[in-house]
Order: sequence, then C-alpha cells, then structure tokens
Amino acid sequence: MSEPYARLAWPVKLEPRVGGGLNPTYWPGLDKAFGTAQDLPAMRMDAPQERLVRPLPGVPAGASSFMVTATVEFQGANAAGIQFGQSGTQPGFAVELRPQEAPAGQMSLVAPSGNAIQTRHWPLPKSTHQLRLIVVEQMVDVYVDDVLVINRCVPELRPGPIGLAARGGSVAFKEIHATCRNRLISKPVTTERSR
Repeated sequence: MSEPYARLAWPVKLEPRVGGGLNPTYWPGLDKAFGTAQDLPAMRMDAPQERLVRPLPGVPAGASSFMVTATVEFQGANAAGIQFGQSGTQPGFAVELRPQEAPAGQMSLVAPSGNAIQTRHWPLPKSTHQLRLIVVEQMVDVYVDDVLVINRCVPELRPGPIGLAARGGSVAFKEIHATCRNRLISKPVTTERSR
C-alpha cells in the first residue's frame, strides 16, 4: 500500500508567450514563504562525464523544504543543475539543464539511479540560464528563466544533501541563493468551524 500524498501547487503569474498562449512564471511573493535567502559564493566546475557534485556551503543536508536559485553559465558542459535529497540511502535526485540535447535543449528531473523521472524539451538557446528549484516535502517545482517547466510529486524523495552538479565539461554557477525550512507550516491551522 502506498503512502497518501497531496499535490501542492504554488501560485504563478501567467504571462503572454511569444506565438500565443500563456507561460506560468515565478511569482516573487513565494520568497516570503521561505524567508530570507542566503547568498552563496559563485562556483566553477570542470566535470567529467559522470556527475560531479559540490555541496552548497552552509545549507543543511536534512532540509525537507527549500528553495535554491542559481544562474548557470555553460562553458562546454553537457548538463548542469542542482542535486538534492535521497531515496532510502541512495543520494542524488537532480534537476539538469541539457542545452545540447536535440532539438533545442532539455530539462530533466533525474532519480538517484540516473533514470529520468520527467523530461521536457525546452529551448535553451543561450549559454546562460537561471535555474530555480523549490522543494516542499515531496513536491518539486523547477523554473528555467522564471518559467515553470516541471511540477511533480516524488513520493520516494527524502531529505538529503543539496549541491550543485555538472557533467561533461565546464560550467559556472553565479548568483546562488538558498533558503531552507524544515516545515513550511509550524503551527496548526484553525478555521472558524474548528474553534
């Protein structure tokens, strides 16, 4: 029997998309839900073909609710992103930007096994992109350049280490911000009926 879970949807702004339709974009009011972000030093990585991970300094490994934002500048890497959490004792869920994947780029949520949980073809025409990861318990939201690209519940996700990751070349991470909370709601919610 699987554990019950609820799907959480953060509010988004809807902005016009080139060619018609609307893009769900990041709503800055979410910053208040997580508190003051910690500014972290820029990082440059020269990664082999296997995933290289560097922990975020000062970010607790046991956080179950957090937001990490980084500007990712590709300098030849095949993939770069954020590694987080664990499944059982196996560390390493990740969100990866893959600008060289056909036809114009890809964004993937990857399990510790290395298999993609969800992949979206997403245009990554520039070498620099902003990546934002919001995790609340088992709910994962991923924004690329402030557009919501992945919104997924991952029931097997457990708190674990958080770090920046890269594969297959050089990448620079700049403007890195992180904020963590162990619980988003710290006191019971009461309604008129429950009083």
